Amino acid sequence: MAATTKNLSLGKEREPARNTLRDKVVISGISGLYAGCHSVKDLSNILYNKINPIKKESPRWKFDHPEVAQYTGPVPDISLFDAQFFKVHFRLANNMDPMARKLLEQAYQAIYDAGLCPEELSGKKIGVYIGSCFSESEKSGFYATRSRAGFGIPGCSKAMFANRISYWLNAKGPSMNIDDGCCSSTAALEQAYHAINRGECEAAIVGGSNLCLHPQSSIHYGRIVNLSIDGKTKSFDTEAAGCVQAEAINILFLQKAKDALRIYAEVVHVKCTFTSIPTQETKDFQYGFYRDPKDMAKFMHNFYDEIQIPPQAVEYVEAFGSAVPEADKAELEAIETIYCFNRKEPLFVGSVMSNIGYVGSASGISAITKVILGYHSGLLAGNLNCDSPRNDIAALRDGRLRILTEHHRNFGRAYTAINGLSMTGSNAHVLIYGHFKSKDLSRYKTNIPRLVFLSGRQESSVNKIIQDLKSRSVDPEEIALLHNIHKNRISGHVGRGFILLDTNAKNETICLHEKSNYFDDAKRPLWFVYSGMGSQWAGMGAHLMRIPIFAAAIEKCRLVLEPKGVDIVHIITSTDKTIFDNILNSFVGISAIQIGLTDVLRALEIVPDKIIGHSVGELGCAYADGCFTAEEMILAAYSRGLVSVQTPLIRGSMAAVGIGYEKISKMCPPEIEVACHNGPDSSTISGPADIMKEFVAQLTAKEIFAREVPCSNIAYHSRYIADAGPGLLKYLGEVIKSPKARSERWVSTSVPQDKWNEPIAKYSSAEYHTNNLLNSVLFAETSTLIPANAVVVEIAPHGLLQAILKRSLPESCKHVPLTRRGHPDNAQFLLEAIGNLYMEGYSPQVQELYPKVEFPVSSETPMLSHLLEWVHNESWTVPLYVTANRKTAASCTYVLSIHDDEHRYLRGHVIRETNSYPFAATLVAVWDTLAMVLGVPKKQLSVQFRDVHLHSQPNLHEQRQLRLNVTVHRGKGQFEVLDDNIKVASGFIDSEIDKDISPKEEINSEEVLTLKSKDIYSLLDARDYNYSDEFKSIYNANLSLTKAHLLWKNNWVTLIDGIIQLNALRRIHESVSQPDFIRRIIIDVEKHSKSNTIVVDDMNIISADVCEVMESTRCGGVLIENIKFYDMPSINKEQIALKALKFIPHVSTNNFDEKSALHLGRVLLHLEEDVSSTQHKINCSSDRLQLLLSENDVLGIQLADRLISRGARKLALHCSNKSNSVLLKQRTWEKQGVQCTVSIGNRWNENIFNLLNSKMPEVVEGIYCILNSNAENEQNIKCLEHLTLAIRRSNWPIKYFAVIDARNEVSEMIKLTKPHDQFATIQLPSLNNFKVGNKEYFSISHAIDAIEKALCYKERVIAAHRTHKPMGTLLQELASLADFSIPNDTSQEATLEDLGMDLSKSQIVRAYLRNFHCILLDESIIPKLTVKKILELEDKMSKKVLEDTDGLKTFFSHIDPDDLLATAEMVFLPTLTAGTALSDNEFDVSQTYLCVVPGVEGLHVRFHELCERLKIPALVLQPGVERPHETIQEMAQRYAKILLNKIQLKKRFYLLGYESGVLVALEMAAILEDHGLTGSIFCIGGAPDDILDTFEEKLAKFETDESLQVAVATHMYILMNNDDNPEDVENILKIIPTWKGKVTMCVQKLLGRIDHSIQYAKEFIEAAYVRILQVNDDSSSTAIHRIQGINGDRTPCTIELELSAWYKLRSCSGVKYRLFLLRMPTFLPAVLALIRCIDRN
Repeated sequence: MAATTKNLSLGKEREPARNTLRDKVVISGISGLYAGCHSVKDLSNILYNKINPIKKESPRWKFDHPEVAQYTGPVPDISLFDAQFFKVHFRLANNMDPMARKLLEQAYQAIYDAGLCPEELSGKKIGVYIGSCFSESEKSGFYATRSRAGFGIPGCSKAMFANRISYWLNAKGPSMNIDDGCCSSTAALEQAYHAINRGECEAAIVGGSNLCLHPQSSIHYGRIVNLSIDGKTKSFDTEAAGCVQAEAINILFLQKAKDALRIYAEVVHVKCTFTSIPTQETKDFQYGFYRDPKDMAKFMHNFYDEIQIPPQAVEYVEAFGSAVPEADKAELEAIETIYCFNRKEPLFVGSVMSNIGYVGSASGISAITKVILGYHSGLLAGNLNCDSPRNDIAALRDGRLRILTEHHRNFGRAYTAINGLSMTGSNAHVLIYGHFKSKDLSRYKTNIPRLVFLSGRQESSVNKIIQDLKSRSVDPEEIALLHNIHKNRISGHVGRGFILLDTNAKNETICLHEKSNYFDDAKRPLWFVYSGMGSQWAGMGAHLMRIPIFAAAIEKCRLVLEPKGVDIVHIITSTDKTIFDNILNSFVGISAIQIGLTDVLRALEIVPDKIIGHSVGELGCAYADGCFTAEEMILAAYSRGLVSVQTPLIRGSMAAVGIGYEKISKMCPPEIEVACHNGPDSSTISGPADIMKEFVAQLTAKEIFAREVPCSNIAYHSRYIADAGPGLLKYLGEVIKSPKARSERWVSTSVPQDKWNEPIAKYSSAEYHTNNLLNSVLFAETSTLIPANAVVVEIAPHGLLQAILKRSLPESCKHVPLTRRGHPDNAQFLLEAIGNLYMEGYSPQVQELYPKVEFPVSSETPMLSHLLEWVHNESWTVPLYVTANRKTAASCTYVLSIHDDEHRYLRGHVIRETNSYPFAATLVAVWDTLAMVLGVPKKQLSVQFRDVHLHSQPNLHEQRQLRLNVTVHRGKGQFEVLDDNIKVASGFIDSEIDKDISPKEEINSEEVLTLKSKDIYSLLDARDYNYSDEFKSIYNANLSLTKAHLLWKNNWVTLIDGIIQLNALRRIHESVSQPDFIRRIIIDVEKHSKSNTIVVDDMNIISADVCEVMESTRCGGVLIENIKFYDMPSINKEQIALKALKFIPHVSTNNFDEKSALHLGRVLLHLEEDVSSTQHKINCSSDRLQLLLSENDVLGIQLADRLISRGARKLALHCSNKSNSVLLKQRTWEKQGVQCTVSIGNRWNENIFNLLNSKMPEVVEGIYCILNSNAENEQNIKCLEHLTLAIRRSNWPIKYFAVIDARNEVSEMIKLTKPHDQFATIQLPSLNNFKVGNKEYFSISHAIDAIEKALCYKERVIAAHRTHKPMGTLLQELASLADFSIPNDTSQEATLEDLGMDLSKSQIVRAYLRNFHCILLDESIIPKLTVKKILELEDKMSKKVLEDTDGLKTFFSHIDPDDLLATAEMVFLPTLTAGTALSDNEFDVSQTYLCVVPGVEGLHVRFHELCERLKIPALVLQPGVERPHETIQEMAQRYAKILLNKIQLKKRFYLLGYESGVLVALEMAAILEDHGLTGSIFCIGGAPDDILDTFEEKLAKFETDESLQVAVATHMYILMNNDDNPEDVENILKIIPTWKGKVTMCVQKLLGRIDHSIQYAKEFIEAAYVRILQVNDDSSSTAIHRIQGINGDRTPCTIELELSAWYKLRSCSGVKYRLFLLRMPTFLPAVLALIRCIDRN
């Protein structure tokens, strides 16, 4: 039956019986973190000052999404945690959920607020109940790789939220986490309430927690309930528009009332119940805060019926107030039904959600905390953001119900109800009662200052509380709570302090003393020292009498002494200094003070470990040890004084002496004795007065301290007092009737230590104390037993022994005198001394000094939880959401192509005819990565490289992009560059550069830079450096190559590479020298900008200096030190072939080749190929001359280098023209020890023959004539004839005589008029400059290898040419090198070791890969190289050849391994603006996206390469497989809706249609155009008619639907299963009659073979077939007509890409969208065209 006003139980209003309060459950402590609030006190501030803590800049994430509200209310400092206090070790703390960490801290603060010390809860039945809905840290804790240490469960399991608190407290009660959605904390309160009532626990910690760490939760919440977009939660307002997500972590501490020191409120009843979830018209559940008002009212009715309290007794309802209009109205209607029937006084309704936002599972405790603040202050906080309260309910209109818009001052502090709702269907209700208790400070007046002990996590924690106490009036009840908290040591508190507070005449708080310090938590032994005679002084007890305990002790003494005529009160309070002339007054006065002080310490529970007394002070030892009562001690003192007065003694004297017993005993006259052994440098002597006076004068004269002390002319502790012994023994025997045994604590100073076991020392007897009077005081000997870390408390009217104790004991001992002679207030001094004892680690129960406070304290007693300060010196991991396109890691992936405008210059970096990526560019990429990490613009950060290792040089290809992954270690600066898994470079980089301390080698400034760029690059080209364009960066250099000018074109790569080239050129090597290691590189950007730049021929050049001593090169701001090279061998021998000219008689004309035959006279010769020879190297003698006659200086230089490398050490070089290169090489040869002469001439003149004639015939070993010009041909022939004749006549022993014909385009051999047999003719091909793609290119290095090879043959005429032998695969090459075989069935996972490679061959394979392919691998890796890896290496090195696809492969070539990703409607692709793929729930709606519409394949996979280098974000709209029959128009409508709603297109759009996606893109453009948008469409594949033609062409062979179905099913089966032999599948499909049957068969065959779900496989096959049919059927598509109808101003831009011409662009203006038709044979040009188009638009 629904609850109505007629059937509610409306009994007489009643209150709970006060006599049963003791057993009620009450809230005694609260704490919490809220939006912008560190404590409940901060919450009070924002509530009562109406401050909105919700800020726009407050979210913990940067997440651009239209559904994510940009306002949240985060709690502060969730990354901070005091792990050490809670005994949580580092790794666990880092893996803990932030809620778990903060719940621990807040639990302690709630206990503190309750006035309890956590130590006293240890071992008790304390329950812990935490309410939390869900944790956004679970994913990172459970599933992230960083949690592999095993702390995911103890750190992030929600059960541990409660269990960790129980573990820390050592609590033995229930411990659980409760999840009831938004009612979780109320459900936790319900469980705790019932557990305490059932006796399951004595007290309970109840908590709630809610954090907003991930924007996804905002999206999910926003799709269920309205979230405010302006940061305001307008609960019960007419303009309510949803709530704001906020955070809260809060705690309530529950106890039985009888145990509570304070009561905030009584928990009367709690109930949580699932009521209902409304349904929508579609019968789907309507999750949210709306409830049927009748269901809610029924729940409330049952609640009050259970406790028999009428709802009319409630004066205020803290409602949920979700600010969802319909939910707010429903809640108010239910409240009206239950509370407003027959109501006389208005019912106020409010909601804390309006103040702090929606805090999820912490909502219940948050609402209770607001009400408790009202109970505490008497003022209920009003709603925030409620400027126009709703008025659409009758009770609101007639005033029975009022929205609390302003603070309510007439709060009766009685019954309050708290209502809670959960979007999952739960309802919660709590009824609490206020229990107001007024404050009456007059009850706790005291005559002494208030001493407050404090401890905290650190010294500043203590100072914070001290400052708070000083800022307000002294509140005895607050201090009583603090006394209770700090009455015991709190583990983990390393700061201690105390404060003495008082109130002046103006009722102002004054601080009399304060102290705080670090506390080492050490346990120190405590020693009580009772002083003797001499500590008395007039008025010594006057101030102490204000202490009740002390006054009570004196009263006991008074009662004993008064019958004997002694007024002890007068003795200790009188200021008459003559009062102690009577020795009896001294004895009883000292003892009375010691009794009072001992009683104070005893009341404070300060118990000594040892007790020691000096002289009469041993009476105090007896009292402290429990051997005497106070009466016995005061009577013993009286007896000692009485016998001193009554016994006739000589006139004696006593004096203090500043030297120890050992010395003074030898100096004393026989009449004087040492009475007291005070310390190592202090004694008291005793004897006749006159002799004493004289002796004291003698000691003073010797500058020895000596001074008489008052003793009433009695020489105590000497033989002169012996007559008093019998009397004292008699009197003491009357007082001490039953002597008690002395405990081990009491250390005797009247009996030597070796006699402590004798009877006289065992008891506190009359004999013992008589012995004390008659014998010397052995204080010095006994005090040596005091340990070095002891705390020594002197108990006497004055700290008489302080000077002696400080001198005789170690400095580490702490001394605490309780009183001081003449102090203006010894009561204050005593309190300070007690405070000092607390500072030393003891726990005085100081509350015993003050009037007992009645608990619970009054309602307005200040809260305490906010006073705590934690040690938050370390930030801990918080798994916050980080936007994927934000650079957070110190790594970067560079994707580049030589077709890029910015990378086109890399084409000029060619070595060994291979376009390779420069090492300089690799270093610049590392530099750019570090700048990115540090947030500095590229090329503006000065850096220093150290220990750079250069491993491999990637190749650059026309049809393949290069991907380099650069990783920099943030701490060490260590970097690594990888090309896939091949290491390119490694080393260290730092943004702090060393100051340049390298000495500069003096460079001869007069040396001319004679080497020109042409000379330099001719030499480099001869060594297979085929540089061109910008990489010819050396402008000129001197002949020693120590100074050069480098071109500066604002390109750091070419500049650094130029420095490397300069150093490589200095190497003495015939082939390529690759940099291998660089010790240091400094790039000083600032210095470089200030360097001197010279402008020559409109080019900027910078000076470069090489310091040979330091092995360094400097150019501008770049310094390179210790660059090491690896000299690579020549690889030309395999690329050249020789042909020899031979005489073959009787040659048939049928086999005669006139074009290739050479005629010498009438002799017919035949050219045979590849003359075999076993020797391929020449040998030169070091003592014989090599003569070079060269018309080609570079070829001549390189041939000379080869001869020198073969042993030649004497060289004569004749050049036709002057050459700077020759002069450079001449210097180099001389450094090698070669004797070289160089001559210059236009022709071979007589000088040559003079040279030969001047030498002995046997001196000349080789003559090499290099012909390069046709102009001197006739003259050269004459010279050759002359030379040949001279050699024949002289019979010279010439070993090598060759004519090297390097003339261009010369088809005939050199013809001599007379036959000769002296020299060989070597004909070379044209030595043209290198050009990419020139397969016939014959380099200088080729030529030198060909010349040497030809010289080894004994043929007269040899022709060299370039050969192109078919090369085997890389695997075959390695097999040949390392002697292993490759079986036909070799698995791709097989390693070289598996294939049988001997491990000793690893070095050979390593050298081959390095020398021939510029890949450097560790030798240990070689045997583990798999066949698959070797194929990948070969693929990277080889040129990519794109093959045209056939049939269905044209349309379907990929399949996504992830079902979910394949069916997502939007997939974000990585681009230059988004480094990693984004999820469909993360994007910046302010950006413009390239929206890709795929073809019939419908997947994002093939577009990754297309988009990864775009400068705008990109996404793919996937059709999915759920709508296979969707038409092109329907798909376009759906896609357009997605873009308008999710992407929120505003002005401009970019659409890219691929293949059949062009048809959809054109339809989308029309729809978007109708919405007023403009943009561009990119059609890859051509216009619609081109696409349809392609489909028709590719599908032409499928004549029937049956054949197409078989082909589609077979092809999709192959794609999913990677099956290359589908014949059996195809044959089966042909015999299945229906398409459905074919699909079913494929799915059955795929079962168990694929990672996809079978459902997805089935739908994907079906969708593929339907989409192909749709494209064929849509030939009449409006998209076709749309593009065909464009004319005039609507002519599309067409980009037709071929390899020779990248694009043609025809301007098109005046249209709302621009159309680009991209027709290209390869995919990479499409990427480049697309980039250019977007950049230009």
